Amino acid sequence: MPIVNAVSVISTLVTSLVCVGEAYRNNRFFIACTPWIVLIAIFHCMLYIQPSLGIYNANINWSTILFMIILIIIICYNIIEYIISFDKHQRTVNFLKTKSDLLEQHYDQLRDHIQEISTLRTEFIQTMENLEHLVKEEETDEVQNYVQTILTNARNFEFIFSYSSHQLTNLILARYQEIASKRNIKVKFQAELPEVLTVNDDDLTQILIHVLEHSFRETHAIEDPTHRKIYLSMQEKENQLLIRCEHSANYETNLFSQGITENFAEQEQFDLKIIQDVAERYAGTLTQEKDSQVDRLIIQLTKTNPKKSI
Repeated sequence: MPIVNAVSVISTLVTSLVCVGEAYRNNRFFIACTPWIVLIAIFHCMLYIQPSLGIYNANINWSTILFMIILIIIICYNIIEYIISFDKHQRTVNFLKTKSDLLEQHYDQLRDHIQEISTLRTEFIQTMENLEHLVKEEETDEVQNYVQTILTNARNFEFIFSYSSHQLTNLILARYQEIASKRNIKVKFQAELPEVLTVNDDDLTQILIHVLEHSFRETHAIEDPTHRKIYLSMQEKENQLLIRCEHSANYETNLFSQGITENFAEQEQFDLKIIQDVAERYAGTLTQEKDSQVDRLIIQLTKTNPKKSI
């Protein structure tokens, strides 16, 4: 057998062994394709071996055609795998950027809160010293006034509110709580979540942000601020994460019905598509209940290993 044919046979065998190795590593693509690739490789080798034995001769170079098919399949797979890995990397980068922004904002709030506590500590010490002085002088009325002032300040002091034990959820909800106050939107957030969720942080971030952006966009369009209401609840129960978000809509009278925004429907469909894609990775569901006054989204995620997006 000529050297060129021998090289072709050896390269085909090496390619087949590489495919078998990838299948052994539980690569789903090669698990499905390796039997066919090996079959083509055997046929390819036989077409080279038989002519050298004087058994078979063909006018059409089927061996080269079949070998090129193998190469095309593998090259296409590697291109697709690169695109998927790049998309996953981009999602990770976007998630980390979002999380860092939330942490930076939370850090500013925490710094202001610590400064406020430090100021109150100084004032409390001064008040206690004054109170001690009044007690020594038996100024009963003044003592009562000081005590009443201390109690009033203590009752009015607001600590940083925590929605749940899951810190990322707290950061996101705190951010939208601030946005709601600026847009005159009444919001109510409830979250019964443990410290660690089976749902990946980047997937949870995508769902929450698109759910809240969808709700805030439509609610902010209501002309009467007293009708702008959003309710969001999150609960993990029996290996399932349930997210329920509803908001007032008033589609017949909102600003968007007057033609101010042309891509309102497109933005809504985009948000719902992203939420649906994430839900499907967790064998979950997205249900929308919508009428002229209320828009409600119900998302149910099962606590299983997420399916890889393709």
